[in-house]
Amino acid sequence: MENWTPESQQQPEYEREQIQRAGTALTFGQLLAQSTPRYFVAPALMGLNVAAFLLMALFGASPLDPTGEQLLAWGANFGPLTLGGEWWRLLSATFIHIGIIHLALNMQCLWRLGNLAERLFGNWAFLMLYVLSGLGGSVASLWWNPNTIGAGASGAIFGIAGGLLAFLYFAKLAVPRTIIQSTLASTLVFVGYNLLYGFTSTGIDNAAHIGGLVTGALVGVLFTRPLPPPEGHSRAWRYLAATGLVLLLVVGTLFLREQEGSIADLMKAEKLLQAGEFDQAIVHLEKALEADPGSAVGHYYLGIAYAEKGMYDDAIAAYTQAISLDPQFAEAHLNRGIAYALTGQYEKALADLSKSSDMDDGNAYAYFVRGSLYAETGEREKAISDLERALQLGLEPEDAQHAERLLQDLRE
Repeated sequence: MENWTPESQQQPEYEREQIQRAGTALTFGQLLAQSTPRYFVAPALMGLNVAAFLLMALFGASPLDPTGEQLLAWGANFGPLTLGGEWWRLLSATFIHIGIIHLALNMQCLWRLGNLAERLFGNWAFLMLYVLSGLGGSVASLWWNPNTIGAGASGAIFGIAGGLLAFLYFAKLAVPRTIIQSTLASTLVFVGYNLLYGFTSTGIDNAAHIGGLVTGALVGVLFTRPLPPPEGHSRAWRYLAATGLVLLLVVGTLFLREQEGSIADLMKAEKLLQAGEFDQAIVHLEKALEADPGSAVGHYYLGIAYAEKGMYDDAIAAYTQAISLDPQFAEAHLNRGIAYALTGQYEKALADLSKSSDMDDGNAYAYFVRGSLYAETGEREKAISDLERALQLGLEPEDAQHAERLLQDLRE
């Protein structure tokens, strides 16, 4: 004889666990809504980021791949300018993005992490978390890459992740610990994966990520609160502590200003190079490199000055030093390749030009120079391929005419 049991009691164990988890999630959602009834800061920050991007595009910046000049015009972080007195770039850079894909990825992360963090921390504490993390990321980027243009909300977003990790680990929440552990684990995976990707990829400012993460974790510890918050719960001292963190970031930035002397000489040298005053440029570059011998940009500029004076062996030595300091310096490979070609070292020239093209696949001039060298060394098919690619990418009018003449000769 079989006993009949209600259908609900016949459910497999895993189905009952799923229903229980859904109920727990609902309870957690209700707790968040009770703690912070309205969340508007995260959507507003997303709106500011999108608005900045649209304004850049409206005023002529490329929506896919804006130039360094366009990024700087709209407030990107760059050592010579930021340390030279334009301190507002530390914050404005967190709202500027390097193309629509960069924007879309960051906004997706801000939406996923921001809404949860704002519910946990409260509106104004979350705003402070975002702003301070963005500043911390900018300061770290400036310290690690003073001569690189930095832009994007990723430092602030990593700060939100750091704040979430601190909050979920330390806070007393009136929900089962299991749901907190799953959210904590997914945030850890987000941080770990993106940091690993940053370390193994080029063009990603991991210094800003780490700076934002650490700053966000500190802010998260300051603003952790029990949920639901008890009546009369005050955060006044925490805001004071956060203000102290701002001062710490300011002190860190002022410490970076010790590099300003060498950066000022670099800026003067850059203007002198553009004006064709190469001897004076060399004087300033030697001063800059004496103060900061590890400046890849300084050695690169010195190579340009030597090359313009016809001192190709010295130029090659300067470019080589720049490349030893920054192996991914595509322009240094390109210019050293040209210097090698001018001294008849064609094999070395082609190796450098190929590295430059691999690192910066959109540089039409690199393909033009390599194609011209292939034509000179009799490698007809390779020359045609490179010259066609250069014209496709877009060359300056004079170079385009030269490339078309070469192609016509090669095809005859």
